[in-house]
Amino acid sequence: MQQVDTTQPYELVYSLCEHPYLGCLIEPHIVQLNPNGGYSLTHRRIFSHTASEYAPVLDQVDYKLIGLLEEIEQTNIIKRYHKK
Repeated sequence: MQQVDTTQPYELVYSLCEHPYLGCLIEPHIVQLNPNGGYSLTHRRIFSHTASEYAPVLDQVDYKLIGLLEEIEQTNIIKRYHKK
């Protein structure tokens, strides 16, 4: 994974991944576009604290989805339900 250059075109993409315990999860990624407009391999997983860096391609629904998707990440689920 390389750093996405915000001076070049990029898009928000929601991808599916298979988690061994939680099943299919959706993850938001910023993906750099090639000069021909196609997707490159340069991408970055985004979170609510990094989303503002990519504000030009995000709307209020995206911000809400990014926050909700963070809530169902493994680390957040463990923090919430793990009793010591």
